Amino acid sequence: VWYASIRFSHKVAGPVYVFNRQIKAFCEGDLGARVNLRQKDLFQEEAADINSSLAIMEQKLKSLAQIAENLQVSAERGSMDNESIDALVTGLSSYRASEN
Repeated sequence: VWYASIRFSHKVAGPVYVFNRQIKAFCEGDLGARVNLRQKDLFQEEAADINSSLAIMEQKLKSLAQIAENLQVSAERGSMDNESIDALVTGLSSYRASEN
């Protein structure tokens, strides 16, 4: 019973640890961070959902970075790029901040 409970707890605790580590890595700038679980771990479906969400966020951040780069080039040329400004405002408007 003891061995079985330890083994089961590793199938739960391991994924929770990996979720936490990889989301922290993503937030610290590692846009390629993904959750990779052991084959027999629980939460495989949740890991796939998290990875899908991280991939979407990576694409959004890359898009915003490209817009920022375009604005920087425009500023260096001394011109206003209203199209890029509008795209940046639109891209950023899809994010919601907490009320606190």
